[in-house]
Amino acid sequence: MEDDLGFSEMSETQRDVLYAIRLVADAQGRATISEIRGHMLAKTISRPSFFRALSALVDRKLIVHDGVGRTGTYLLAGSDRDLTVADNA
Repeated sequence: MEDDLGFSEMSETQRDVLYAIRLVADAQGRATISEIRGHMLAKTISRPSFFRALSALVDRKLIVHDGVGRTGTYLLAGSDRDLTVADNA
């Protein structure tokens, strides 16, 4: 199953960040940087590694960034708003 979802190709940091997003996301699939970094899976990840993992997850289209630079929220792919955000980017 992990191979089908591409998880085996992800680094441990990327998986931890994705799991943290899924666990803290609201009903619309949104999570802020502070919510993600505050989760126990992401707390020990260095800031540069954390943002590299977010960027890699966006590149893989597993999450969508809604904001400017390193601010804003991240949306899980498949959430209600991810297509409209991606269309506006």
